[in-house]
Amino acid sequence: MLLYALRYSGFGFSLIVVIFAGANPLFADDKNVFALGRVGLNISELSGQGDGFGVSPELSIGGEYLAHRYFAIDLYLGYLQARLPLATGLIRADFFKSALYFVGRYPMKIFIPYVFLGGYANVHFSSEYEEASTGTIYDRASSFNPAHFGLSGGLGLQMHIWLIDVFADVMYSWGINNSIKEVQSSILTLQPAPDYSVQIYLGAKYAVYKI
Repeated sequence: MLLYALRYSGFGFSLIVVIFAGANPLFADDKNVFALGRVGLNISELSGQGDGFGVSPELSIGGEYLAHRYFAIDLYLGYLQARLPLATGLIRADFFKSALYFVGRYPMKIFIPYVFLGGYANVHFSSEYEEASTGTIYDRASSFNPAHFGLSGGLGLQMHIWLIDVFADVMYSWGINNSIKEVQSSILTLQPAPDYSVQIYLGAKYAVYKI
């Protein structure tokens, strides 16, 4: 970074103006580790047995390592809710989510379009079933496997605003193993199945460190 100083003297005082030229450390152009945060909507369906898509929230934080101008690695940890509509009612399930993505990016003058591909692991911690005919809510934690895994891919757009970068992306996720166990009861009957979902996110990132 280069510094230039301009001095003006007159009327009994002096004014010195310092001009920064080149990379400003406040914009962290030389840093390649970022803190991330995002909020989103999870639009999910139970494979083969669902009755349409359910919309639910997702919240996560994470980090990004910018390995190259055109390549980055993202890691996220957060909370995810899945709402799975059935013909007889609605399943709501809560998960701790972790995800790892490999990101290909193409920096432009103002925007950075990008694509990403990776995987996720969801750890189940609670769920319930609401019967449509009566509105009765049942605890269905036993209906879910403790964890399920899947693959995700998507695209997005990033833009620099003052000290942060903001981004928006859309992602499709498909489960590898079953999230639902086989359920045979008087109130609910399900076959083992994965779930599929589309996520829409808004987020921000801030450069924190250089490796």
